[in-house]
Amino acid sequence: MGAVVPLVVVWALFWEVLSLIIIVNMARRRRRSAVGWFIFTLIFGWLTALVLWPMGSKGLKKCQRCGQMVPREATRCAHCQSDLSAGAGVTA
Repeated sequence: MGAVVPLVVVWALFWEVLSLIIIVNMARRRRRSAVGWFIFTLIFGWLTALVLWPMGSKGLKKCQRCGQMVPREATRCAHCQSDLSAGAGVTA
């Protein structure tokens, strides 16, 4: 469990840096302030992640046939129409 936390931090930093590079390039192309968008992304990128993270995939299950997330109460996959009743083809 101790090795998971550093891996999560590394991935979070990687995606933050990648998103910052993309945002700064987009701002420059549109002749906007790259520094302003950089700061905006630093602040609101993490806030958005913190708000959306607890929502996770609660109430959803994964269809084994197509891999799409569907509501836990569903008996048929909305994407591939496979049968989901009685745990057939479903992972939690």
